[in-house]
Amino acid sequence: MINYVIVNKSEIASFDFSKLLNTSANWLRTSNDGTKCLIKYKGSKPSFLEGKTIYTHAEIHAITRDPSGDWWVESDLI
Repeated sequence: MINYVIVNKSEIASFDFSKLLNTSANWLRTSNDGTKCLIKYKGSKPSFLEGKTIYTHAEIHAITRDPSGDWWVESDLI
């Protein structure tokens, strides 16, 4: 199962991308205000994500599809 985490963009420089499904910082979805990113991983939670809230696919889908939220992009519905 794939798990999702929302992190502050300022944190990603310290992440080991070999432990994530995102292959680099260039492939992260960023919030509309540019301050947060979505991280994906499978299996055990990497230690650098300790203390972060973990979301399921359904939960992160609801967050990114909320028109009043930080992640809404109208083109997502096309």
